[in-house]
Amino acid sequence: MITGGTLTLTHVGVADDGAIYACNLTSSTSFLKIYRWSDENANPAVAFGPANPGATVARFGDSFDVRGAGLDTQIIISGNAAPVIALFTTSDGTTFTATELAIGTGMSAGDFGKGLAFGTNNTIYGKNSTSTAIRHASFDAAAGTTTLIETITADSLALQWQMT
Repeated sequence: MITGGTLTLTHVGVADDGAIYACNLTSSTSFLKIYRWSDENANPAVAFGPANPGATVARFGDSFDVRGAGLDTQIIISGNAAPVIALFTTSDGTTFTATELAIGTGMSAGDFGKGLAFGTNNTIYGKNSTSTAIRHASFDAAAGTTTLIETITADSLALQWQMT
């Protein structure tokens, strides 16, 4: 059941309703899959893919976050050097559709590639492994865009400790 990708599983997240989600790591020659378990005892089901999450062929699966529950579940995924972020939403609580979010002005490809987390409302935080800059951005799913709110400079030793 769990197959494909450069790595078959890279990240796992749990939604507020206890549903478990995981993704694979993709490259230009493999497609993204998101798996969903309704709980710890369930068998996995494919919630998305295998497919590219948008028009841009990019690496996905290096960074991943989940929030919400049921019909309000959202997933975000990006990858090392990816020029986009993929936002996933659901209309039935089990299968997801992707919206490609372009990385906006003041941010670069990969800025959300090694760490990605939802903030409040329609905001996200992202980190690239080679930088001490944490990008705080808003996103507009209808427009497919992100807008930089602020750049937070983190102490590199603190980040190294937190990421190990």
